[in-house]
Amino acid sequence: MKKNIRSVIAIPLLAAVVIVLSSCSGGDSATDTGVKPEPQPTPVIKNPLVDCGEYRIEPPTVLPWKLTRPSDWVVMGSSSAFGAGASAPEKSWVGLIRDYHSALGVTIHNIAKGGYSTYHALSKQCVVSASRPVADMQHNIDKAHEFKPDLVFLSYPSNDAVSKYTATESASNLLLLRWQLMQQGTAVVVLSSQPRNTNTAAQAALLELDKLLKPLVGACFVELHSLLVADTGGLATQFDSGDGVHLNDAGHQIVAQAINQTLNSGRCVEF
Repeated sequence: MKKNIRSVIAIPLLAAVVIVLSSCSGGDSATDTGVKPEPQPTPVIKNPLVDCGEYRIEPPTVLPWKLTRPSDWVVMGSSSAFGAGASAPEKSWVGLIRDYHSALGVTIHNIAKGGYSTYHALSKQCVVSASRPVADMQHNIDKAHEFKPDLVFLSYPSNDAVSKYTATESASNLLLLRWQLMQQGTAVVVLSSQPRNTNTAAQAALLELDKLLKPLVGACFVELHSLLVADTGGLATQFDSGDGVHLNDAGHQIVAQAINQTLNSGRCVEF
């Protein structure tokens, strides 16, 4: 049975998307010393280039999601999720996840497409600046909804950054997609960025994106960047298919293992 979502504060997207994080400080020491902890700054994630009406940011405290089997899963993303760099489809991370979970009654629908950004994934109902890509109805959230998925993976590891979209744009888009899926009772797993042999500004944007998303997505955030990165900040040679961008079989294996660790932890989903 899919899990219902509790509502939190709604904020119009164009005005701002504001997420307040609770600080986790040592309550006993604060009580003992009488010193109050310093107030934590409030992260603001705002994308003025997209208007999808109102949406809410769901804190990770609703986890874990209850999943039943059989169930339908959808993969949304770009070339890595499509399987680029792998020697065969079954060697891609989606192929490995499919093989692992198919015996347990899971059907995976992969609607990822190479070269796509978080903007391509938005609903056709969103009003997006003409300076950004338009949604693709065969590879976006509207298509994902058609499968009535129990779980959706969001994997947009680097195309936004190399297109010079800001980390806050990308984070806002992903959080919007996440919230819209959750409103349908769908569990959402968000994959982190992946290192890429590109300029230092883009590499920094990838790290900033993960920094924004990780505390908000919580246990359903899959950390990949640190597992695949070289000392230079690009993609480590042992995981490089040869172009400095796409993962080889070993890299896809790392991604699949990290995803299964998240799914099997019992903190994001429960079967």
